[in-house]
Amino acid sequence: MIWILIAIIAAYLIYHFLSGDIRKASKVIAYSLNVKPTMVVECIGSMRTDPSPALGKSSRQQYYCSSVIRAHGNLEELGSLVKVFYICQILKNPHDENVLWWANRLKDCGFDSQITALDRQTFEMFFEVEHSAFKDFTNEHNKMFI
Repeated sequence: MIWILIAIIAAYLIYHFLSGDIRKASKVIAYSLNVKPTMVVECIGSMRTDPSPALGKSSRQQYYCSSVIRAHGNLEELGSLVKVFYICQILKNPHDENVLWWANRLKDCGFDSQITALDRQTFEMFFEVEHSAFKDFTNEHNKMFI
């Protein structure tokens, strides 16, 4: 009986240790945009997990989480990282009403809804997308808000 309790506690501690950065990063973004953290966790979970030569041994997903945690409180630095989540949400559901809802959410929380070339490049670093089609998508998105 005691071994089962010890195994459950050990499993919880391992889970807590391994998922710490994802939970912290999701809370930072979720509270910045006033959305549920589970939406952000879903987005982070769909990121590329392969390591980038420029990032050393950490995966792109780990790098995103650590960047969000470091940028906490700095809206300028957090802006491009929030845009990664924003783009993920509008790609998941590109319906006009959904895009407008997310754009208004960003504006209400102090972020710009225009997708710049830097935002596009940042998103491409964390997600696998076809470059020219994604560029066309962001151009159409930006025309919608001009």
